[in-house]
Amino acid sequence: MELAIKILNRIKISKPQKKFLLTLFTTILVTRGKINFRNLSRYSELCEHTYSRNWTCPVLVGILSVLKKETHYATNTSALSS
Repeated sequence: MELAIKILNRIKISKPQKKFLLTLFTTILVTRGKINFRNLSRYSELCEHTYSRNWTCPVLVGILSVLKKETHYATNTSALSS
């Protein structure tokens, strides 16, 4: 989680957005089953409506797209080396 904090400190986002993203990352790691707003709210202190409201945040969309690209790149690279 220290790595996530360092990365988020380098990005210019508000303190509530940082708190939301840290909660989101932590909750994704502990959530069992399908990751949706309802399950995220079960395993964290945030409600379902908070997740749906913040999900369209431009910063979050940008971070998730970068993570998706990195994951896709890592998957393709490992497939090529096999």
